[in-house]
Amino acid sequence: MTAPQPGAGQAAPGPSARTLLRGLRLLELLAEGCEGSVTQLSLATGLNKGTASRLLATLRDAGYLRQDARRQFHLTGKVLRLADGYTAQLDLRGVAHPFLARLRDEVDETVHLGIMDGDQVVYIDKLEAKRSLRLVSRLGHTEPVYATALGRAILSRLPRAERARVLGAAALVPRTPQTVTEPRALLALLAETEARGYAVDNEENQEEVACVGAAIVDVRGAPIAAVSCSGPAARVLERVGQLGHLCQETAQAISDDLAGRR
Repeated sequence: MTAPQPGAGQAAPGPSARTLLRGLRLLELLAEGCEGSVTQLSLATGLNKGTASRLLATLRDAGYLRQDARRQFHLTGKVLRLADGYTAQLDLRGVAHPFLARLRDEVDETVHLGIMDGDQVVYIDKLEAKRSLRLVSRLGHTEPVYATALGRAILSRLPRAERARVLGAAALVPRTPQTVTEPRALLALLAETEARGYAVDNEENQEEVACVGAAIVDVRGAPIAAVSCSGPAARVLERVGQLGHLCQETAQAISDDLAGRR
């Protein structure tokens, strides 16, 4: 990173600003795969070895870098906290909405966007289909993760131990006569969902309504939300594969947009 040149009316960066810029450049180089030796990093930045060594030691002491037995510097997980902070501030609903609208128009079924909060799914966006029956969902409404396609899609992308923990803490109460509440059966359904790539709720959360959903993931592949299509059970289930794949494509497109890959 080259220090910005001052424009008209702008003061040149002071010593503290220059130090900050140099430290950030070292982090960027390591993130780009640069060899983590003081010699290589000083060459890449144009800094003398003494300055580079002091900056790297400061970043190490602050927890952003670690040194291995060969004295090579590496990024630590603390750097990911900065990325997580950015991800948390993204307007997920704003980014996802155009993709949801496109999906709704293509399938002519009600489309939802939801996030997981404990053992519940919270609806944060909903686009009604013209021909769909009226669904009970609304923005801010919550439903149990185990009985919804949104919830199962998110759970299926979590590590298996985490899935078991969430289900173990949830009150597995039947929502309809179709609801699966036996923990081992639910874990088996989540394994099937993981392999298939999309989740299916067959009248398990609302009678006469079926739902298909897929997870939206962050840059590390961790689930942060899910998108779903819902409608009359007979209509949804007769084209469940098509809807599942379209939900997958939509979720992937949103994931890519959030990660800056589009």
